[in-house]
Amino acid sequence: MGKTMTIKEVSALLGVSEPTIRYYTDIGMIPNMQRSSSNYRVFDEETLEWLKGTIYFRQLGLSLKDIRHYHDLCFSQDPQALWERYELLKEYTLKAEEELKNAEERLQYLRHITERDRQIAEHTLPDSKNPYKKRRNQE
Repeated sequence: MGKTMTIKEVSALLGVSEPTIRYYTDIGMIPNMQRSSSNYRVFDEETLEWLKGTIYFRQLGLSLKDIRHYHDLCFSQDPQALWERYELLKEYTLKAEEELKNAEERLQYLRHITERDRQIAEHTLPDSKNPYKKRRNQE
């Protein structure tokens, strides 16, 4: 079976809580889930990939129903299923790209105001954005 990981190791690796991982495995979102002789969940490369996909799809906002549909398409023998999977993945990729663009815009804003506040703290830029100081200056 190759190298396996415990749920604790997978939790640390993916930054997802153990209860979340248990939930996904309990509801059948991770196909071919293996257990040790002590009945502990063990993750190999394949089950780790299924778990990563499930987590990433959830982070994109997909419902468990939508993820299960994608999983069903992965196991389908129908040639059309591959094309449907492809179309879904294109859609998910566009959604992820949009989220990335929005995150980059937020990051640029944060970098801008962080630099502005550093300059204000160093007294190389006036604190013209502080509403309290504006109000005091108008009195």
